[in-house]
Amino acid sequence: MEPTYERTVVVGVDGSPDSLVAARYALRTAALRGLDVELVYSYPMPLVDVPLSGSFVDDFEQAGRDLLTGAVDALDVPPAVALRTRFAETLPALLMQELSRSAPLVVVGQHATAWFDRLGRGSVASPVAHHSGCPVVVVPPAWRQVEHERRPVVVALDGEAVSLATLDFALDEATFLGTEVVALHSVPGGTHGQTESAARNVVELLARAQVRHPSTPARVVTVRGVTQRVLLTAAESAAVLVLGPPHTDGLAAWTRSVARRVMGGVGCPLVVVPRRRHHHVPPASALPELLRVS
Repeated sequence: MEPTYERTVVVGVDGSPDSLVAARYALRTAALRGLDVELVYSYPMPLVDVPLSGSFVDDFEQAGRDLLTGAVDALDVPPAVALRTRFAETLPALLMQELSRSAPLVVVGQHATAWFDRLGRGSVASPVAHHSGCPVVVVPPAWRQVEHERRPVVVALDGEAVSLATLDFALDEATFLGTEVVALHSVPGGTHGQTESAARNVVELLARAQVRHPSTPARVVTVRGVTQRVLLTAAESAAVLVLGPPHTDGLAAWTRSVARRVMGGVGCPLVVVPRRRHHHVPPASALPELLRVS
């Protein structure tokens, strides 16, 4: 029977130490959220002009299964998490995109950003991180559970309505980790009045989303500077950095996006939350007492 993915965190592995770090992150996240985990390895069959022998195909498939077995053996699986594996003879981009349509979360190691680029200037990052049906987490090789989970969840907001889904994920993550949310509003320039107006929009967004998380501390921090530099600095002391997709669709928009630019160098897990066209957050009410602007 084909497994279902509605309650399964999908993590891409390739036998590298970095992908094992991503798998450990996926197991930790699944344990907190009451989900299962599937380790996924895929690689297309070589394209050659001569027929491949049956033994070659068998050896190719066995190598993939051996890789997955080795990954499972290297992991400490929490008792409450069911772990399974999947090997497919296809492009990693296609498989991860397909599974993201029903999975609640897709996880990859940070080194896999190069894997993205080999398939056409972000052609994996675009469908998975930009057009994905679920949030995508990029885990750096230096991630360690004990060190990172004591830190706040940082979410970058810009006052646009599309940020609601991004903020909602950040509040969920902070609730599971037992930490606070820092809503970071970077202001590269503009007049004082424009800065104040944008900051008010961010406060209103946070108040609307926090109706579902009244006990999760949250605050807005407005900073001046280039967004990319600000985010990389903030990530150094964050448990997770949460970003939304570009405001417009298309590969060109993704290539120019902040998420794409910081993906390869961020020092904490980076979550790219997809645009949810039918995402609903309760209407605004009074600002929560825990909300403060600094």
